[in-house]
Amino acid sequence: MEFTFDGSGDIATLYGRVDLSDYVSVLNSNGLAIKEVRWQLRNPSQADTGMLNPVLATPLAIEVNQFSGIKIWGCTVAYQSAVDVGIGSPNVIALEERHSNISPIQDAGSNVGGSTSFGREWYGTLDLHPEGYTVVTDMLIGIAANNCTALAGDTLQLDIQIIAEPVSITKGRLEEMLAQGSDL
Repeated sequence: MEFTFDGSGDIATLYGRVDLSDYVSVLNSNGLAIKEVRWQLRNPSQADTGMLNPVLATPLAIEVNQFSGIKIWGCTVAYQSAVDVGIGSPNVIALEERHSNISPIQDAGSNVGGSTSFGREWYGTLDLHPEGYTVVTDMLIGIAANNCTALAGDTLQLDIQIIAEPVSITKGRLEEMLAQGSDL
């Protein structure tokens, strides 16, 4: 999945679809028990490693505290806004938040120092074994970001890994899953 930050370092909520149609079929009562979902953010403009710098804002370009964040989640239904997505939201399987905060110190209008902090939080269970999270639809990976000025205009890549196994679904369970999906 590729996505590009706008000139302010923002990304409005957007989704990539992981096509699971080779494994799931409502007509045949075939589902997929997702055991683990992992992803890796990569910055192809970083020579030799492609690693993402954890400091998401441009340190010397700001005069006040700046909080920057990226939110990534895996789900089976699309949410209109990342603001509505939490680990307790229906059909959200995995959620990661990356953030950085820059607090400059100024003297006579010039940045002379300060502090930078950054973090990465993973919410939810990394390991959904042994039963897994059963799906009968494609998986969606959502992303949103704000104030990532160090990445303004950049295109990043997100590699996605899903560990799962095919399962048969009873008619009753299938009806329950489809009813829950239509309630959202």
